[in-house]
Amino acid sequence: MVSGFSGSGKSTVAYWLAQQIGAIHIRSDVLCKQMSGITLDQRGHDLLYSQESTERTYDRMLEMLDDLSSQGLSMVLDVTFGKREFCEKLSNWSEQKNVDLKFLQCTAHESVLIQQLRNR
Repeated sequence: MVSGFSGSGKSTVAYWLAQQIGAIHIRSDVLCKQMSGITLDQRGHDLLYSQESTERTYDRMLEMLDDLSSQGLSMVLDVTFGKREFCEKLSNWSEQKNVDLKFLQCTAHESVLIQQLRNR
């Protein structure tokens, strides 16, 4: 799982990592928009980032992990700053399924984060 604040480079890192190890790159922001019927080029509304929407997205990610890992596939999850509850669910899932799990957190200086968000 690759996590970090918006603008920290996590999607770039997650994409690169997935390419290097032959894994499927699953982006929480893309999944959330798909589940809400919003196209990827549209800006999300406030409800898209609600606690309920986030939980639904993370639950769907776990379902996808379960399905894809049962097929022997590897995944790289790309999530905006991983919520503690999701990390715990993910850890419990990996223990139950005996699946190796790694966490990677992307960071950047505050000025870089601000500039990255302005450039979007």
